[in-house]
Amino acid sequence: MFNSLRSIVILCAPLALVSCAGSYGSMEDVERFIQRRESCDHFRGELPEPTEKERLEEVIRKTNEFCAGTDAQLKLLKKRYANDPAVISRLSKFEDTIE
Repeated sequence: MFNSLRSIVILCAPLALVSCAGSYGSMEDVERFIQRRESCDHFRGELPEPTEKERLEEVIRKTNEFCAGTDAQLKLLKKRYANDPAVISRLSKFEDTIE
């Protein structure tokens, strides 16, 4: 009996590690979103002088680049990780609607 139980533990241990690794790896979407949304928020806060037309164009371009689609992505991530308080806490610092 002890040998059977030991065999089960030995066989199941790698599966547990794979399961944990898969869970950890799936957080990449959250990390990418946070980086993108922080860049978005940075450019949303930029207010170039009216005389700085080139800078204004760059800020508009970067804002569009980083912000487009983030409302929907935030909503999706909050739904996907609804049972993960740590992720929800990190995502809650972002406004739900900016577009």
